[in-house]
Amino acid sequence: MKNNKSSLFSRLLLSIISGVLFVFAFPPFDIWQIAFFALIPLLAAGKEDDWQNFFIGLIAGICFYSISFFWLYRLAGPVYLLLTLYLSIYWGIFLYLVFALPERGRIFTAGFLWFLLEIIVSYLLTGFPWLLAGLSQWNNPYLIKIAGIFGIYGLSFLVILCNFTLFYS
Repeated sequence: MKNNKSSLFSRLLLSIISGVLFVFAFPPFDIWQIAFFALIPLLAAGKEDDWQNFFIGLIAGICFYSISFFWLYRLAGPVYLLLTLYLSIYWGIFLYLVFALPERGRIFTAGFLWFLLEIIVSYLLTGFPWLLAGLSQWNNPYLIKIAGIFGIYGLSFLVILCNFTLFYS
């Protein structure tokens, strides 16, 4: 019993680390390199076909969005909380689905899944295209041209692909 609790605690801690790390890839910090490995702790927290993956991903998303939207709290507290929770649900869906998929081909499938979820976030319910993974690369002189060819979602795919490639290597 104690081992399960410590395992869950470790997984939650990894998801918090991942959510906080991802914040640093966006303004005002703009450390674009972090985006390529910030999700590795979250991936390490995932388990094969485990329903808790949704909640682990949700916690990472809550950490990321609550820090990123800190300024919104003073303007509209309840909206801040609802927006943070709503956007974090996509992180939970992502982590749950990615580990429910077969391991073979997971690297590309994960990038595509994140790509699809970002499109849904951007257009569903009037859309909210803020803090997409590809936007972390706005000041990356090497990759910004890719956004001109494949769009911001293609750049997001590349960021997630790098995270998974590093995780599985």
